[in-house]
Amino acid sequence: MRSTTAIKVAAAWLATILLSPLPAWGAANSFDLFLDRIAAFTPLDRDDLVQKCDHDRLCAARRIVTKRGLTARLEPVRHPNADSIRRAKNLPSIHEFRAIGAAGHLICLTRFGRNIINDIYFKINGLHNFSKLIIDLRNNAGGDFDRMLRTAALFTGAIPDALQLALPDPQRSVVIDIPAPVQKLEIPHLTILIGERTASSAEVLAALLRRYAGATILGVRSVGKDFLYRVIPVTHDWRLLLPAETISIPGAILAGGVIPDGPIPHKLKKLTN
Repeated sequence: MRSTTAIKVAAAWLATILLSPLPAWGAANSFDLFLDRIAAFTPLDRDDLVQKCDHDRLCAARRIVTKRGLTARLEPVRHPNADSIRRAKNLPSIHEFRAIGAAGHLICLTRFGRNIINDIYFKINGLHNFSKLIIDLRNNAGGDFDRMLRTAALFTGAIPDALQLALPDPQRSVVIDIPAPVQKLEIPHLTILIGERTASSAEVLAALLRRYAGATILGVRSVGKDFLYRVIPVTHDWRLLLPAETISIPGAILAGGVIPDGPIPHKLKKLTN
């Protein structure tokens, strides 16, 4: 798929910085490489960090997060065991799927799991006398970007140049397609529900479906995460998340949150709560 390839190409220029191991020949060299990785995404004062942190990467990461604000995060690394990995793989993407109103169905997508495409396709494709679909994203905080694009493709079909990822280096910004689905789902009336917890890839999905599938968006303004994170290892137990590519969709505004076309009507709210 061109979309998957484009994302990989867009990230390739960062691979040596982000994925190369820290050098083993001294704390100073290791610290310099760590700062090189961070400098790909945000300005930093090397001399100040060296002076204040004395080559301590965790100290430097904390200072960078404090200076950068809410868009940067320092979080503990979870070291899962076999049972937790198995549970994560099996978590469903669809929280609820049921008939609602006349010739309509409600599907609640809470995540973009490994089997989301098959799960959606097989639930919807076999329906009869079906013309309305409500996709509830109010409890979807985002997730895998490529799976989100393939989810959008089920409803839009292939869309070339559907969105753009703006990289720190403007010359390396890339245009992304919505890939061709195995088969497009033909749905005359598509409604998306969003809320205060709708974030990241879920917001992008809502905006893509409004732009390219004619969906109506109802609810309240979403979170407004219009960028992708890059993960930088700090220590064995900590990692730094820094905003990297900014996502843009023609005719849509993601920064500050997706603005719905209107509130959820009282009758529909009662049926979907």
